[in-house]
Amino acid sequence: MADYIYRQTAIAALREFAEECKGSTEAATAAAMAISVLSRVNGPWVDVKDRLPKAENEVLVLCDRNGFQFVCPAIYEDGTVLTQDSTWNWNDLYNYGTYSEEDDDYYVPEGWWENRQFTPDDVYNNPIDCEVTRWMELPDAPEKINKEMEE
Repeated sequence: MADYIYRQTAIAALREFAEECKGSTEAATAAAMAISVLSRVNGPWVDVKDRLPKAENEVLVLCDRNGFQFVCPAIYEDGTVLTQDSTWNWNDLYNYGTYSEEDDDYYVPEGWWENRQFTPDDVYNNPIDCEVTRWMELPDAPEKINKEMEE
């Protein structure tokens, strides 16, 4: 998972730091360089045309359904993972998966899948039936939750 900061907040903090360090040319130069770098860094959203996430990793995706955009958690499958090797639960892959006689198992089809965390029925993963335009890694959990998980 990734940890994100707000770019504009960071730039504002660096500008404030540079103002406080007016007597130090080195500090002002360092702040200006950091502002320059932050201004050029891409945001967390990755265009699917540029790069796809690693298979089986849960990410957030930006979907476009006839001009209506929404975000949902999803996983990308590259078509090379057998259900027995997947970290996710799969049902009914015999309807649309590719069967491997050697492994006596089905490959999870390539594509984007919505991972339903709280489902009222026995359906776990559903193919996303609209265009996925961008994706981003999930942010880190809040610090308190991370500490509780370590205990």
